[in-house]
Amino acid sequence: MFEHFGGDTFYSRLWELADRTGSFFIWTERERSIAVTNSQALTQIYRNIGDDFGKPFVVHSGKELEAAIEYGIDAQSA
Repeated sequence: MFEHFGGDTFYSRLWELADRTGSFFIWTERERSIAVTNSQALTQIYRNIGDDFGKPFVVHSGKELEAAIEYGIDAQSA
């Protein structure tokens, strides 16, 4: 859990860690509040938590992760 965080390095390294470990991100305060680093992880998420956190963001970099968490923006469609 992180409370006060941000910056390019933070998001880049956090994305790398999640991608290497097959982890995903969940946060609060937005209707869509879950992200994965690749589309293959989506089957795991739906099997384990369903649609509780809205449609997952698929993020391919730290910048895309930041856009999803901080602004609720799907960089793939922006």
